[in-house]
This record gives sequence, structure tokens and C-alpha cells, in this order.
Amino acid sequence: MSTGAALELLLGDYPRYCLTAQAPESDDSSLAGNCSPARCNEDLADTLRDFVCRVLSFSRDRFGDEVPAGGQPGEGDVTRGAGC
Repeated sequence: MSTGAALELLLGDYPRYCLTAQAPESDDSSLAGNCSPARCNEDLADTLRDFVCRVLSFSRDRFGDEVPAGGQPGEGDVTRGAGC
């Protein structure tokens, strides 16, 4: 599939993601039918799931299983909350 045909068929973000995910390549990259919204979403979901698992594992190892009791919000918290 040519790049022009891929851009006409798909939204610009999907081919851009596929080309970025395949980089670096020693040869020209190809959009040979493997660039679909389902593939992009699956890749991104796997990446996000891996990131969340790593963050939760790190937190559990360093801080344990308990969520600390909340306290009174500080001045910075109130200021940031007012801006939302």
C-alpha cells in the first residue's frame, strides 16, 4: 500500500503511529496492511497496561499495600483545585 493510499484510507494518526512504531528501520518502512486502528489501540493498551503494572509494583514494593490516610489539603492543593 502506498503512503498516499494509506493516508486517504486511514486517519493520519494511524499511519504516523505505525511508521513510528516500526522505526528505526534500515530499509524503507512499509504500510503493508498491518496499520489498522485495532492494531494501534492494542499496542497502546499493552503499553499502558505495562506502565500501570510497573508503577503499582514499584509503589507496593516501596510503600506497602495501605493507602495513607488523607489529611487536610494544603494551600497549594486548594489553589490547584480552584484552577480546575
